[in-house]
Amino acid sequence: MIHRVEKGILPTADQVQVGDSVYMGQYYVSSRALEPLAWRVLAKENDRCLLITDMCIDWRRYHPGGSSSWAHCDLRYDLQFLAEDLFTEEEWSIVLETAVLTAPGLIQTDEDQALAEQTPDAGEQSMDRLFLLSVYEAARYFADDADRKCAGTPYAVSKGCYNNGAVDGACWWLRTNGYQKSYKVEVLPNGEINGTGDEIDEESGIRPAMWVRFNKE
Repeated sequence: MIHRVEKGILPTADQVQVGDSVYMGQYYVSSRALEPLAWRVLAKENDRCLLITDMCIDWRRYHPGGSSSWAHCDLRYDLQFLAEDLFTEEEWSIVLETAVLTAPGLIQTDEDQALAEQTPDAGEQSMDRLFLLSVYEAARYFADDADRKCAGTPYAVSKGCYNNGAVDGACWWLRTNGYQKSYKVEVLPNGEINGTGDEIDEESGIRPAMWVRFNKE
């Protein structure tokens, strides 16, 4: 089901189910004009819902170089500034500040990746409203690789996002360390989680996530 914000009226918690699309906020989608932004409901806990953008909405680097945790990277700060223009005051009021945990370890073997996909997040904490998913969250909240796959919007493509036509998908960042601290894990165009990751000064797709609390009827 698709829920749109019509004249500032948000859906209620009872109306929204996992797998639904919710339109909140505005961003550049098909052009450089602002358009309603689609979010997918990944999880629901009572009246709290975890949302992620349906598509890669932008194409950005994680950090200029060296090594950086999620808590201190440029991309985290970019998302916070982005939010100021993305949402109305009413929409922003239901986006929850969330304790985001990022494990300090590296994914150096297949066993490391399997453990990261199965183990709840721990480690360094930041408080965010918009954030990137971790390996654990990307494995937990999607059914499989095909479910995790997504393409970039035309705007993201104009920024350099490459949509792989063979699988109709693009790469997108996760916040977990790759095989070095200067690498972060990313999702490949076919939806597979690439534990090796990519260098943080390279660019990849952006799918912001957030926890929101919709009012009950």
